[in-house]
Amino acid sequence: MRRARLITLIFLSSVLVYSCIFDENSMGPNQLPQIVSYRPEWQIATLHLPVDSVVLRIEAVDPENDPIRYIFVITDSTDSIDSVLSNADTTVFYARKSGIYNIQGRAYDSDQFSKHSWFIRVQEKMNNPPEITEWVPGSRVVQFIIGYLINFSITVEDDHPENLLYGYKINGSTIKPFSRDPDMEHRFLENGHYIVDGIVWDGEYGDTINWDITISGSPDTINPAGICDLNGVPGSESGTIHLDWTTPGDDGFDGHAAGYILRTSTVRISSEEAWYKANDYIGEPMPLASGVRDSMTLHGFNPGEMLYVCLRAYDEFNNLSPICSSPHLKVRGFDIEGKVIDAGSCDGIEGIRVLSNNIADTSLADGSYKLENLTPQATFIVVRDEFDPFSYGDYYDYIYSFGTLSENLSANLCMVPVFPLIDAQDNRYLDFLDLFKQITKTTGINEGTVYSGWNHWPVTVYNPPVVCDDIDLQAAAEGGMEEWENITGLDLFRIVEDLAEADVEIRYDSTTVPDDYNHVSHHVETVTLNEDGTPLKKVMFISTLLTTPLITNDTHVIYTHEFGHVIGLYHSVDDGHIMIGLTFPRVEHVSTDESNLVKVIYNLPPVFDSEWITRN
Repeated sequence: MRRARLITLIFLSSVLVYSCIFDENSMGPNQLPQIVSYRPEWQIATLHLPVDSVVLRIEAVDPENDPIRYIFVITDSTDSIDSVLSNADTTVFYARKSGIYNIQGRAYDSDQFSKHSWFIRVQEKMNNPPEITEWVPGSRVVQFIIGYLINFSITVEDDHPENLLYGYKINGSTIKPFSRDPDMEHRFLENGHYIVDGIVWDGEYGDTINWDITISGSPDTINPAGICDLNGVPGSESGTIHLDWTTPGDDGFDGHAAGYILRTSTVRISSEEAWYKANDYIGEPMPLASGVRDSMTLHGFNPGEMLYVCLRAYDEFNNLSPICSSPHLKVRGFDIEGKVIDAGSCDGIEGIRVLSNNIADTSLADGSYKLENLTPQATFIVVRDEFDPFSYGDYYDYIYSFGTLSENLSANLCMVPVFPLIDAQDNRYLDFLDLFKQITKTTGINEGTVYSGWNHWPVTVYNPPVVCDDIDLQAAAEGGMEEWENITGLDLFRIVEDLAEADVEIRYDSTTVPDDYNHVSHHVETVTLNEDGTPLKKVMFISTLLTTPLITNDTHVIYTHEFGHVIGLYHSVDDGHIMIGLTFPRVEHVSTDESNLVKVIYNLPPVFDSEWITRN
């Protein structure tokens, strides 16, 4: 036999007011929760050891009515979570150790969140006020041209510099809320006179520097050039699109643009109205020098969907480039690939049409196919070699159902050939597909349509030595196995000497048959199943006591018939087949029809639904 391969309130001298600008974008993929109230309203305060505490509270709403989860955390200098105070909308912070604490109240929508911060200094000894010693611009009365990007910075001496917070105001309005960053960049886009205050705060004391700034000149009124060569392809990961384009300038193609705005839509973005209705995308890169090729990858879209994309540049005066192009692009979806295989020969088939979710391909010479960028809504594949509803073609059509796609799928598609019925004598079967479904008991009439066969080949057989009336039954059983292998050309069986290694046991004498078994005869039982319903163990019962059929008279036919059951065949209703039931066959050997059946079973998946195989 062949072998197998197979995260004391003290105010500043003046009230610190800062603004939170909520950029509502109802058209975006997902909107963050909005914090609508918080207590206390101050941002910075001092607590003293060891008894001070403060109650903190936030309230938020979600524009999309998504559930909101609250959490209060203490963060470190990188805004990473150091410790969690509470998993509710209210918490109490107790002064237990000196230092400055950034406490954030966060409102989460899934894994995204909005936040409000309080900076609380906890002190236990005298605190020296911070002193601003250096500042940029170095002169406190300066003039700049309109649109010029001005860098502001302050240097401070303090006994605890690690606890300092910095903020900036313009004409009394906060332009940069308190943070640990002492620098600010700002561009004035209107002529006029401005007072800029730089503030440092240690939680108890503060210091301020101010600049008297005059802005003059003529504003830029020239738009950046339009981005007319925007191209895109599906990205390398599901839900992505990769874009590339030529970078415009500040004024037309001259200069350096300040930034990009990208929007997506399900309709072409060819007008300002369509642009206004489209969805903003957050994450555009900073423009490169004019005239070079730039690119970006968009994330977070539905796999396999089609989107219109439009990219526009703007300059420091918010002059926007014109709408120039809006390509219709495919989002990277899921791929299905594999081979279309002849279930009778296991060879690849060329020229077979494979279709799913309106994506189609035709198999190559080796049977290979690939369906690219499918949406998660794809649930099955249709495979066919012809389009005439009145013709079967060379193969029965095949519909492979796999459920909802969530990742790339590898699937070999086995097509059953339209074999002619050669040995059937009584026209009891409509065609080979009818014979195939009935002999595997998957017609769906009074039985299920799912077939579960061996999950490996060859199957191992324990064939004990038995002699009855001078007939070597061990050799006869081996002959029945060889009959199936010789006719089909398949490696179906392997004999093992250890019963523990066997998939199939040949067991002799009727006394081994359970008392409640209704048919004391030669037969095959599946005694143990795998989790997927495929057989784990089968037993072939051979009775040496039966007189009809007598094992010593019709040995080869009996063993061949029973090994057909071992393979996975049930009874035929045609006496031209050795698998005929309820009567003795007129033939002594495996028929061509039955050989073709076994070839198909051998090459199909171990678990399949016969309803996947259709005539058209």
